[in-house]
Amino acid sequence: MKTAAVICEFNPFHKGHAYLFGMARQFGADFVICLMSGDYVQRGEPAILDRYVRAEMALDGGADVVLSYPARYAASSAESFASHAVRILDKLGCVDELIFGSESGDAARIMECARHLAFESRDYQTKLKTALREGLSFPRARENALPEFRDLLGSPNDILAIEYCKALIRCDSRIRPVTVKRIGAGHHEAGFRKTPDGNHAENETAISASAGTVRSAMRLGEAEYLSAIPVFCHAALKRYLSVNCLMGADAYDALLLDALWRAGSADELAVYCDVTPEIAGTFLRERVLYTDRDEFIRRCTSKTVPASHIARALLSLTLGLKDDPPVPSAAVTQLLGFRKEASGLLSRMNKECLVINPAKDIPKLSGPERFIIEEDFRVSNLYEALLAQRSGRRAVPALARPVIKR
Repeated sequence: MKTAAVICEFNPFHKGHAYLFGMARQFGADFVICLMSGDYVQRGEPAILDRYVRAEMALDGGADVVLSYPARYAASSAESFASHAVRILDKLGCVDELIFGSESGDAARIMECARHLAFESRDYQTKLKTALREGLSFPRARENALPEFRDLLGSPNDILAIEYCKALIRCDSRIRPVTVKRIGAGHHEAGFRKTPDGNHAENETAISASAGTVRSAMRLGEAEYLSAIPVFCHAALKRYLSVNCLMGADAYDALLLDALWRAGSADELAVYCDVTPEIAGTFLRERVLYTDRDEFIRRCTSKTVPASHIARALLSLTLGLKDDPPVPSAAVTQLLGFRKEASGLLSRMNKECLVINPAKDIPKLSGPERFIIEEDFRVSNLYEALLAQRSGRRAVPALARPVIKR
C-alpha cells in the first residue's frame, strides 16, 4: 500500500491541484495525504478562504486526508516552509512519496541541485558570500554561486522542489521525491486558458489558471474563476461564500499599525520571526508614513530584502510570532478531514505528532509541539474572529470545529 503526500496551500483549490492528485494515483498511490497551510500562507497573508472549506474542497477534489500546517511554518521562507513540512511528514511514519509540481519536471537535476545546497561545499559558500557582499539579494547570490542550476533557481516551483529535496536529504528521510511537470498557467501567469485535462477523460480541455489569477477573479466578482475550480468542489465553495466574505490582509490593518507603534525600539521588533535588526530599523523609520500595508511594503523593500520577506515579517509582527521559543525541531499537525476509505491510514499515523481531538490531544503534548499547536489555534481563532466580524455572523472557535468526514 503506497501513500503519497502533497505539501500545499490550496489558496484556493483549483484544477491544477486535482491534476497533481490524478498523477499521484497514476504513479501508484493508494492514498494521498495533504499537509495544507492553515489560515495563513507563504505570501505573508491570510488565506482567501478559511482552512476548513479549503480542506473540504481538497477532499472533494481527490485527497484522502487533509492535515493543517501550522502558521509559524506555513508563512515562512521557502527553506523553512519545506524543512518543517518534510519533518512533519517524515514523523507521521506512513508517507512513501512526496509529490510536487515543478516547471522543469526534471527530478534528477532537482535532486542534484538539492545535494549541492544541502551539503554546501566550501567553493559554494565562498561564491555565495562574495555575491552577498556585492549587494545581491540572497536568491540572486545563490544563482551566481550555482550558475549551472540558474534555470531551476529562477523558477518558483523548481525552487520549492529543490527545498523539499534538500529537506529530505538533511533529515535522512525514507520518503521518495516525485515531481510532476507543471502544465497550464504558470505561477506568475495571469489569465485563464485551455489545457489538456488529465483528470476528466470525457473532456479534451480544461480551463487552467494560477491560484493568483483565481484569487484576483474572486475578489473582482468575476464568475470565470469557477471554470478553474473542479465542478465537484463548487458545492462546498458556494455554501461557504453564502455566509462568508473573502479574507485579505486589509482585515489585519489596524492590528498591524498597533503592533508597529507599540514597539519603543528596534530591539523590541527584532524578536519576531523574519524581522532582522535591519528590517526593524526600517519599520521604525517608515511607520510614521504608514497609509496601508501594500504601500508600506513597497517603501520597506530594498535590493537585498524582497517584498515577500517584508510581508512575512509584518505578518509575524501582527500575529505575535516571536523568534525566540525553542521550536525548530517541533513536528505537529492537526487533522482537518479525511475520507472514510482512508480511516485505516489514520491508524498508521504516529499519534505523537497528530492532533485529532484537540480537547483531548493537546493536553497530552508538551514542549515545542504544544507551544506550536496552541499558537496555531490562537492565530486561527483570530482569523475566524475577523472573518466573522467582516461577514456579519458569530465566530465559531476552532475547538468547536469537528473533523470533516467525506
